[in-house]
Amino acid sequence: MKQLSPTSFLVKFLSLWILTFLLTTISGFGQKKISPEWITIDDGLSQGFISALYQDTNGFLWIGTKTGLDRYDGRSFKNFTNTSFDITESQNHQIRSISGSREFLLLATEGNLYLHFPKYKKFYPFKFGKGFGQIYKQDDQTFWLVAADGNLFKLHVKKQIPHTSSVDFDFDTYFSIEKNAHTDVNSYYKISRFENSLVYFQKQGSYKELMLFDLETEQPKSLPLFKYSKVASGKKIGYVVFDDSILVYTDEDLFVFHQGIWKQYTFQTKIINALNLKKQQKVVISTLNEYLFFDYTSIRNGRMNRSNASLIYPTKKTQFYNALEDYSENIWIGTAGYGLIKVSKKQMKIQHFFEGKSIYAKPFVSKKETVFINNPTTGEKLLIPGDPKESEYIKQFSEAHREVDFVQNSSDGTLWGLSISGYYIDIYKLTPVGFRFFSRVDTKFGYHIRLFDIEPKTNQLIIAIGDRLIYINLYTGQKKGYRHRRFLNLLSLFIEKEDRLWLGAEQGLLKVEKNGDSIKHHLLHSKNSNLISNRVASIYQDKDDTTKLWIGSKGAGLLTYNIEKDFFERPDIEGKFPDNTIYGILEDDSQNLWLSSNKGLIRYNKTSNEIKHFTKNDGLQGNEFNTYAYKKGNNSLFYFGGTNGLSIFNPDDLTENDYLAKSFITGIELNNKPLKSDISYEYLKNLELDYMENNLSFTFASTELTAVQKNQFSYYLEGAEEDWTHTSLNNKANYLNLRPGSYTLKLKSSNSDGIWNSSYHSLNIHIKAPWYESNIAYFLYFALILSFIVGIVKFRENRINRIREQEKIALENELLESRINYKEKDLMDMANAISENERWREYLLNFLRDIKKARGRAKTKLYNDLINQIKTKTSIENSRKGYQKHIDTLNNEFNSNLLEQYPKLSKNDLRLCALIKLDFTTKEIALIQNIEVRSVYINRSRLRKKMGLSNETDLVALLKSIS
Repeated sequence: MKQLSPTSFLVKFLSLWILTFLLTTISGFGQKKISPEWITIDDGLSQGFISALYQDTNGFLWIGTKTGLDRYDGRSFKNFTNTSFDITESQNHQIRSISGSREFLLLATEGNLYLHFPKYKKFYPFKFGKGFGQIYKQDDQTFWLVAADGNLFKLHVKKQIPHTSSVDFDFDTYFSIEKNAHTDVNSYYKISRFENSLVYFQKQGSYKELMLFDLETEQPKSLPLFKYSKVASGKKIGYVVFDDSILVYTDEDLFVFHQGIWKQYTFQTKIINALNLKKQQKVVISTLNEYLFFDYTSIRNGRMNRSNASLIYPTKKTQFYNALEDYSENIWIGTAGYGLIKVSKKQMKIQHFFEGKSIYAKPFVSKKETVFINNPTTGEKLLIPGDPKESEYIKQFSEAHREVDFVQNSSDGTLWGLSISGYYIDIYKLTPVGFRFFSRVDTKFGYHIRLFDIEPKTNQLIIAIGDRLIYINLYTGQKKGYRHRRFLNLLSLFIEKEDRLWLGAEQGLLKVEKNGDSIKHHLLHSKNSNLISNRVASIYQDKDDTTKLWIGSKGAGLLTYNIEKDFFERPDIEGKFPDNTIYGILEDDSQNLWLSSNKGLIRYNKTSNEIKHFTKNDGLQGNEFNTYAYKKGNNSLFYFGGTNGLSIFNPDDLTENDYLAKSFITGIELNNKPLKSDISYEYLKNLELDYMENNLSFTFASTELTAVQKNQFSYYLEGAEEDWTHTSLNNKANYLNLRPGSYTLKLKSSNSDGIWNSSYHSLNIHIKAPWYESNIAYFLYFALILSFIVGIVKFRENRINRIREQEKIALENELLESRINYKEKDLMDMANAISENERWREYLLNFLRDIKKARGRAKTKLYNDLINQIKTKTSIENSRKGYQKHIDTLNNEFNSNLLEQYPKLSKNDLRLCALIKLDFTTKEIALIQNIEVRSVYINRSRLRKKMGLSNETDLVALLKSIS
């Protein structure tokens, strides 16, 4: 073997050291990072020191802090202060651990152990009188509790706990509690499960020892000894159980216990804490200034250097106490004073590079996955190492030249470096010993946008700049320039085949066809074609239909161009895209196009037209991406650059989230005031309201916590609107001026990937009718209306009866008056007759006196005259009475008709009317009625007044007109 001189050895040693240093620097610069979401007191968290995390069966996240308990639904916090625990003792209520079942939560605090029923918002203290550190849930019926004094308790649920809101809760009825006398547990360390045992640190006076507690025998047992089997109580030590292994860390060393054997490893920096992420198959380690995520296999194989971390999150807010993986495999980390960290499942699949840097150039990705970006916005040269040797050559070349870029032939893999200076581009070829100069190209332009690519079949490097194209044969170095007479602001270059390429620019889409030593070009724009937007940012040829180009435009979104038909079309997606600016287009193996925009990444399925939207909440560098900054690598990785760095992912890793969201009502307001309820809103099934409580506002929550801003809600109020009327990202609903009646609010939600849960949450609502609309009221209304109708009928009947009675009385009065008049007439007739008889008697007496005085013949004559006058008197009186009776009989109908019109007429008036109608003279009437002529005139005048006749009325004609 050839001996090296000291100088040669030193040179080679320094070269190796520099190479190692550079590679280390490159590795650190390009380390994969995540950008988690921080949730702090500004978001509603009651306190920044997170000491416990738990997710219940409904999906709500329960957070224990130094000051109490919070519940998080992904959008808002519900805070429980110390007074919510219904305790009067002045104890420390920092929550150290949370566990539970479907019905209840167990809260271990430094003051006591508490039972909480979320449904009834009730807290009950157990009667321990001591603080607790940790709770381990063996199953829904068995819990292991570590008391602050080191005692281990087994809490067992004896029987199903009923739903109760009773203030007096009998613990002995439902729980049994057993103290284990064989353990002395350090309560400030977690207890974990390893195989069929609990792992804990033994609490002793002068040191701490890692122990096992067998869950079958309920007896402690020791682990095999290792260097730090017993650690002085004042020294730092910790452990984490992952898979079938245990990692123990101290200030100086790492120890991994696997398959009964301890192995010791070194670590570059001090470990503050370590937690297991079971679903992610990772352990997260907190160091002095960052979180490091290591795969299980890396830890077991001793690859614990920083460069072996699968993910890194740099932060000075490092110390944490607990971590939780929710039902959707999102990671929640509770920090010591800085709030809550959320890392979504997708964030673990999307690598984030160059945070804080705006990437405004097409990434170069070699076949060996070395990534280089010459970033014009900052003048930086950004590198993600792939193959170490290739990465070093690229780094050396980029540092030796002011402005560089790289291209690679896809067929033979030859890598070329381009050095751009002034009006020239120098081309270098990568050889086994580095880049070697190949050719110089005069571009005729100074600084301007240049696009590069290699046509693989002819191995020609094509440079597009300004108004020209330059072809360089990479075999011979021959150069040929062409002018297309259009000075373009270039945005994209696509080489379709050997003799045709396409240029996208601010001015439109340029088709260039090469024919020998000449080119044919045609610029398509909005004035000579149906292109909607001239700003063509990206061009991609469909894998299944080579006659179709996909066009990403600034302003018109995604378009297609049929090469044969020379026609642009817009896919059937109008109104579905979140943005109309498409910077880049890449296609995966599942018919999906991935499109970068100003509002995140859009996944568009060419076959189904389905759209999926990815944003910063899914782990992307941000929502805004940039022109040029997209590339597909050789190992199916996608590279998209934006305003906050570079996002790298495998599209197959971004699978649909299949966890179905559960939806709940978390807020109810009546007439703009919170509803007072003894039951938590999410457990309410029935709501009975007064008729004035008819303005309702609801707040919803969906407990799929991956990206709650993207969870949709669908709901409707049965009884007031059609089925599933509303679908929205908004988690609030308002219903105003509801009529009394029965309704059911039905609610369901989707997860962040748009997958809906067919099960729905429902709330029955009954709004009572006002008293004036109740059944009793309607009965009373009916009774009143019926009474009113009956009253009206009765009133009418009474009125009619009164009228009839009055008419009857009037008629009776008239009849009575008539009778009285008849009686009066009879009395008058009788008086007249008496008077006449008196006169006749006087006459007879005088006549008889004369006869008595007479003598002889005179006496006889007088006597005979008397006899004749008596006969005549008798005959006339009988005739008058008979005649009057005859007249009354003949004029019966006449008298009735006359009385209908003139009811006040008396019997004598009727007789007088009958005699007048028969044209009797006044004398004849006087003779018939045996009254004087003057009395007839008086009776006629009195008759006119009773009939209401004027002096001009012909009484005879009127009486004759009456039948």
